[in-house]
Amino acid sequence: MSGELERLRAEYRPAHGELELLLLGESPPPGSGFFYLARSTIFTCTRRVLVEQRDFPSDPGAFLRAFAAAGFFLDDFSPRRGDQPASRPADADVRASVARIADTIGAEAPRVVVGVLQRIERLVGEAVEQSQRPDTPWICLPFPNWRSDGTRKAFESALRRVIEDFSLGV
Repeated sequence: MSGELERLRAEYRPAHGELELLLLGESPPPGSGFFYLARSTIFTCTRRVLVEQRDFPSDPGAFLRAFAAAGFFLDDFSPRRGDQPASRPADADVRASVARIADTIGAEAPRVVVGVLQRIERLVGEAVEQSQRPDTPWICLPFPNWRSDGTRKAFESALRRVIEDFSLGV
């Protein structure tokens, strides 16, 4: 399944040189959700912010196309559903993911890197530091847990600030 998810993710990757915002997650959610299937809490909260703040379309397919066209992309440190690479940062596959994301940051020069889960802060920081662009601004936001109105609001508020502070999606 992770191969199918990665193929789907690649369909929405911004053109080379057009990456503005690199969102980083830990892994696709367990179960059947996935940002690029328009079925995840991160998708729902991100869409709400961008529809309100930047007039993105609310239709899921149109939103994902607009997300990519604006230079926004969500990648994960692991392609395996429900994986927790932050709990095993020294493992070879996690180190390879950090290097892969560092290469993306170096080659694509996003204006900002945003981790979507506090516990991946170390991995996000390492990826930025190991990139050819270690001065790239980065931040980790609280994860918008579907069971918690408070975490969803905290994520949306922080994402709004990032979008505004970096004039993204205009």
